[in-house]
Amino acid sequence: MPVPACRLCRGVRTVFLVGIAVVGILGGPPWTGVAPAAEGRTPDGADFYVAPNGNDQWSGTRPEPNAQQSDGPFASLERARDAVRRLRAKQAWQRPLVVMLRGGTYPRVKPLVLRPEDSGTEASPVVYTAQPGEKPVLSGGRVLREWQHEGSLWKVELPEVKAGSWYFRQLFVDGKRRPRTRFPKEGVFTVAGLPAKESGSWMGNLPDDKSEWGKRAIRFKPGDLRKDWPGFATLWDYNLYFREAAEPVEFMKYSFDQWKAKGLDQHSVIADPRFVDPANRNFALRPDSPALGLGFKPIDLSRVGPRAP
Repeated sequence: MPVPACRLCRGVRTVFLVGIAVVGILGGPPWTGVAPAAEGRTPDGADFYVAPNGNDQWSGTRPEPNAQQSDGPFASLERARDAVRRLRAKQAWQRPLVVMLRGGTYPRVKPLVLRPEDSGTEASPVVYTAQPGEKPVLSGGRVLREWQHEGSLWKVELPEVKAGSWYFRQLFVDGKRRPRTRFPKEGVFTVAGLPAKESGSWMGNLPDDKSEWGKRAIRFKPGDLRKDWPGFATLWDYNLYFREAAEPVEFMKYSFDQWKAKGLDQHSVIADPRFVDPANRNFALRPDSPALGLGFKPIDLSRVGPRAP
């Protein structure tokens, strides 16, 4: 919930903030009547500076590093936030406390957490603002390197994505968002019709089946699907089937053996998946689960669902 004392600001192209308080970035000082260099302020009205070439071990009171490289702006928003907290703890202020961000890109690997105490008061709000005439960019993106060119394609291997510990949803190249691979590349496919009701085909009406199987399958137009796509036999495989009631598993009224005789589920099994504790809704796989032998990968359930920041 936004705190009223916060100043919602402009001037930053990408902002990555999470917390109870919402503090934005201004394109220039929104306040008036503040004497320059008063009460420890810098001449341009800032209490602290943050810059891409800063250092969190410095005082943060200089807009740029000094010649000796011994003092200058902070490097991170977290350091500036903590400095403002300490400043407020010393006394009650009757003017805004201002953090100025120099131009440049600030990579973010985690959210900036702002809490109620970071909002200030009506008489002394906390303001994060861009240095006049400059454009700071807070970016939650990550630069991908080591691309390889193969024919008309570019590829890069990301070990974290492969291991399931990291996932991204958008890719930008030269500042432009690139869509994920899709088929077809443009437009959509439309349904050409329904399959024939052939009792001799598993895609048609099954023997003695009164239902309308045609409503469960469609036909594509000639040429829509690639000719090198494999047949349906490879689309139905490496599955684990299980019925808790121990009743026989049926495949459209076929037995498992009859189903496999049609070329389907050649490597699949019917077996207890051996969940850790299904009675208490713990469906993680035990080390001896037959699903692991089929290629199923355990999911870290601690990373599933909403989590506190």
